[in-house]
This record gives sequence, C-alpha cells and structure tokens, in this order.
Amino acid sequence: MAVHCSVPVAYPAAEGRLTHAERVEAVGQLAGGNHRSAGSCRRAAGAGATILIAEDDDGTRTVVARMLERIGHTVLLAPDGQQALRLAEQHAGSVDLLLTDVMMPGMSGPQLAIQLRQRRLTVPVLYMSGYLEGALEEAAGFRLETDFIAKPFSSTVLGRKIAEKLGRTPA
Repeated sequence: MAVHCSVPVAYPAAEGRLTHAERVEAVGQLAGGNHRSAGSCRRAAGAGATILIAEDDDGTRTVVARMLERIGHTVLLAPDGQQALRLAEQHAGSVDLLLTDVMMPGMSGPQLAIQLRQRRLTVPVLYMSGYLEGALEEAAGFRLETDFIAKPFSSTVLGRKIAEKLGRTPA
C-alpha cells in the first residue's frame, strides 16, 4: 500500500540561484526519501492510475515519475509529444491521465492533448510548466485552477492535483 508524506523543503544557500532542474530534483529527493515523522504520512488517495508523462527535461521527467510511482501510480514516460502518442497507442491498458509539459520541442503539450484525445475518448490533462505567460493559449477549455501545476511542485501538491483531475478524493 502506498504511503504519502509531506516534507517541508528548504533549499541550501548557494552563490547563485538554483536552476529549475536543481529545484525539482531537490524537491523530489526530499519528497521521495525516507523522511517520515509521526503524523506526517498518510495513504495516498486516488493512487493506482496509469499516467502518461510527456516532459522534455530528463531530470524533471525522472523526478516526477519517481514521485508518482511512490504514491502508487503506474507511469508511462515520453521525452516529447510524438513518443507520448506512440506509447499511448502501444499501451495495452487505459491511460487515465496525461501529465504534460506545456512547452516541448516539436509538439507542445496542448497539441499533444488534442491529438491524444482524438485517439482516445476523454483523457484528463494536467499541464505543468515553470512559466505560464502565453503558453496555454491553444489549450481548449483550459482552467488554470484545475488544469495547471506550476513547477517546481511537491509530491503532495502533485498527488492532490492528480486526485482532483481523476475525480477522486485527494489525500
């Protein structure tokens, strides 16, 4: 049974600013580690979904996959939109959610969502990005409150957003 933990994150002082990938990696290491204290852990609600992750940054894709696997989800990983479409078509089971970066080379997250929906009836989509300005203009029916998660994020926030998108009670 999956266990979900909330971990406060404090970045060490550094000469310069941490890169986005460094922040995501730090959050992933802490959120996914064995940092448990009494009362801080609970079972993950809504776990057990198959989530297709489309993210062009290798480090971010790996950390996000680790977060989702630790709370009980199955993940399919793709470095771009074309590969995500191939994975979705080749996967024998259902894809319960598309978690996609907004800006990717070749095919944007919104373009991927449109093409995936054309191949599979209704697949909920959760967009992720480190910035939003003008990035989701082409996403039909996009709602910032429910369809977007800002990078970097914790496993707690990601788990809650996914549970909400799947219509399940968040932990």
